[in-house]
Amino acid sequence: MDKFIVIDGLDGAGKDTQVKLLAEMYEKQGKNVVVRSHPSMDNKYGIKSKEALLKTGKINHLKATVYFGLDAIRSIRKYYNNDNIDVLIFSRYIMSVVYLPNVINIIIYKFVSFVLPTSDYMFFLDVSPEESLKRIDNRSEETEMFENMEELEKARIKSKKVTYDWNIIDADNSIAKVNNEIKEKLNIKYGNKVYNYDFSYKEDVIEYLKRYSDDYIILTRLDLPGNISYKEYILSKKNIPVKTYLYSIIEEKLYEINI
Repeated sequence: MDKFIVIDGLDGAGKDTQVKLLAEMYEKQGKNVVVRSHPSMDNKYGIKSKEALLKTGKINHLKATVYFGLDAIRSIRKYYNNDNIDVLIFSRYIMSVVYLPNVINIIIYKFVSFVLPTSDYMFFLDVSPEESLKRIDNRSEETEMFENMEELEKARIKSKKVTYDWNIIDADNSIAKVNNEIKEKLNIKYGNKVYNYDFSYKEDVIEYLKRYSDDYIILTRLDLPGNISYKEYILSKKNIPVKTYLYSIIEEKLYEINI
């Protein structure tokens, strides 16, 4: 699997919308994409979690969280180590534990995030409770136990205590702006992997790289003499600064070269 992406956030943050946009983007690239939206309706844990969410009371609160966790773990066990999957995208994941009582929720979050797989591509869509409620009211769905101003305010405060290592996105913004910010962060974090932009001309690459560094070298296969590799060619040059960023263009994709 090339990439494990998590989109989480308060109700009404636009999680499923962003997951759909990302899945469509990767599918257009020919990637095998699997999306899991929790609670999932294809197994007993997800169904029981959803049933509890539509009720009230502390017992149902606990049931919803526990069954949600089991549903997410089931998805991890079934899909995370599947070599046939290029991109695995989760809508809602370990952030569900923040709905547990204070103190214990932080402890359980730290434990869960240690035991279960995490990723550099975990995005928390931070939406204000006011905007969240506005969007929830526009949906034609049954209201869940946490979908009210009081619970949304509590959940937002709790979430800020555990999202210190997440990519925080301002989800009060438009769908397009949120999506662009997510894609930008995905591209920056690629490191030695392919950047997800199409570059037909070297000039396009130069314009893009100017935003991040003045010290870079760009190579295409036409720049290389004979069958020499990119690495061999770079190492043959004696005057390249140590901290220079090196890039190659292969099939109109931009790669950072690790030497």
